[in-house]
Amino acid sequence: IQPKTQVKISADVSARITNLAVVEGQWVNKGDLLLELDRERYLALVESAQANVGAAEANLALVRENLQTSEREFSRSRELVDKNLESQAIFEDKQAAYQVEVARHDAAGNQVQQARAALKQARDDLAKTTIYAPMSGTVSDLYKEQGEIAVGSQFQPDIILVLSDLSEMEARINVDENDIVSIASGQQAEIEVDALPGQILAGVV
Repeated sequence: IQPKTQVKISADVSARITNLAVVEGQWVNKGDLLLELDRERYLALVESAQANVGAAEANLALVRENLQTSEREFSRSRELVDKNLESQAIFEDKQAAYQVEVARHDAAGNQVQQARAALKQARDDLAKTTIYAPMSGTVSDLYKEQGEIAVGSQFQPDIILVLSDLSEMEARINVDENDIVSIASGQQAEIEVDALPGQILAGVV
């Protein structure tokens, strides 16, 4: 006998549980606070990422000014060459310098994008230190206590608690291969549970 719908709650980031807001058997509504993880490390990562974005944007502004200066010098040199007032060698030097500044500007722009992406990731990790109920239900199992470490992993979830909707239950039953042919989806069934002696429950296959 098990709930038809249940959600296993685990952390996406690793940290110590600083606030466990529920107890086993408690009813929670969707959106209620379940637990909070230690935020200090993730706050520091956000602050560091914000500083990196500021530095990258300042560098981009400086590189952009250098590019504009180089572009003006290159354009002026081209006009002078057209009028035979400047040598071809000087023109080619300014052309090369302009191309270097274009490449430097592109690289600085990429650095800004990378810094902003890192900031977005850091903010997302910080948000994951607070876990809310994804559905209404009962805390049917509680595997961690306040002060323990929640290990964040997508491959082997470290389950903290299980949230179950006890309003609908399922009975998982092994049926012999000789009898299964007479059972169909939607068929009415009578269920006997050891915990409720003498009581017959109505079910549907």
